[in-house]
Amino acid sequence: MVHGVDGSSEGTTIYGQPTVHEGVTTITYDNADHRGGPLAVVQGSPMVESSADELAALSIVLGIEVQIDRPYQPGGRGGFGYLLLSNMSRGLTVIRLLNHRSPRSTVRHRARNVHSTLLAKHMACGCMPFASTESGETNKTLAVTPTVDRAIRDGLAINDCYNEDWRWDQLAAAARIIDYFANPFTPMQGRSESTAGTYWVQAGRQAGKSLGLPDECSWSSSVAHIAFGGLVPMAAGQLVDLVAFSVGSVVDSRDIEALDPHMIDAVDDEVQRRTGAKNLRLFGDRTERHALAKKTGIYLDSTSLMSHAFHSTSRDVMAQLALYTTLLEALLAMVHLGGKASTQHGDDFLKHGKAQRDAVYEACAEQIRQAYIAKVFQHDYRHPSIASLLGSPLDELRHTHQLSPESCGTVARCIVMAWTHFVRRIASDHESTRPTSVLQSTAARSSSQQEKSDAANMVGLPPYRPPPLDELPDIAMWE
Repeated sequence: MVHGVDGSSEGTTIYGQPTVHEGVTTITYDNADHRGGPLAVVQGSPMVESSADELAALSIVLGIEVQIDRPYQPGGRGGFGYLLLSNMSRGLTVIRLLNHRSPRSTVRHRARNVHSTLLAKHMACGCMPFASTESGETNKTLAVTPTVDRAIRDGLAINDCYNEDWRWDQLAAAARIIDYFANPFTPMQGRSESTAGTYWVQAGRQAGKSLGLPDECSWSSSVAHIAFGGLVPMAAGQLVDLVAFSVGSVVDSRDIEALDPHMIDAVDDEVQRRTGAKNLRLFGDRTERHALAKKTGIYLDSTSLMSHAFHSTSRDVMAQLALYTTLLEALLAMVHLGGKASTQHGDDFLKHGKAQRDAVYEACAEQIRQAYIAKVFQHDYRHPSIASLLGSPLDELRHTHQLSPESCGTVARCIVMAWTHFVRRIASDHESTRPTSVLQSTAARSSSQQEKSDAANMVGLPPYRPPPLDELPDIAMWE
């Protein structure tokens, strides 16, 4: 039990012993998450110390766009009703994280966004983690610097920086032992389709073989991982542009319609057919809200959603990506594995589900690899649109009531393409804060008036620029 002590004496914190300041008592506590960490009682309320790095990491994971209106008092709104508040109390920054229910449509659905916290922190810093050591102490990550960006676009391989003088605090919000891959090079066999965008270690071996992984480690496989835990609400702008270069992005309103409502409606219908239930609300009250919007004449059509994506906050982004996460989870359960794979796991649903997921990931990674190779090595190659890619999976689902791994992999690829459109961009130090878009150049090459209008609507909010760490409180108290 923690007892608050009021006093005016001063002292330095010694773990295990209380240290008394004016109205503040600091002692230590043990649990699975913060062993030996300091716990304080400020005016009768127990609080936990938090560093600037921890605050930055949490805001990234929850999609909170932190703003500082008063010195050392951060605040902001995040996805699904998260609200960060802070105030000063006796010289300390006291922080509260609230979760409130809002009548806004962005929080009124059961769809959920399950992205990896590791991916969220790395991608916000412009990196793509792709592997870790067996002990889990070291993460292998691709640092998408301007040099690496050019190398990936040119089809070069990337080596690790084991002997480079990289500062460990470069990615403070993703702090662990990090092995950065950021050295472009050409393997002995030369620049080729088989080595383009692959990751290598200093010993001259591909990273996948060096780490004993079943698949190769490459840029295209990293992009495929976005659909399987990487639909993060915010990411570095340069990283988003490189993903869009490799796999494509949203072209016009028909691409938005292909995923939402067409694919989502098809999944909703199939779930109702399989279960016989009409009120599962797999995607929450989305259907009811759309029906009410049509009835009242206030309907957010796909063209409006195109513009809305570039005038939205990370809260809106997380709501949209949550629909895509639920969509892919539902489709994975509808994947049919042919041959022996369909029966080899018997009644072990966990193993069967893992086999379905692995098969879809491999199909998605292969499609993205082919798209990336075509973009690099074929002059004037243009990625197909989401609408054209989803035509076949939609027909397959409606007629056979199931999907092949290849068709589900196509949907996963399209979700990555849509992610590049909706994700909230984080500006780097060398990047301007003017409004930007993956598709800003669309207007220049559009032929029809409608395409020009769509492209003009795609420029909205400037990239989000997080406050520097030195503007956050060095130590804050979480209530």
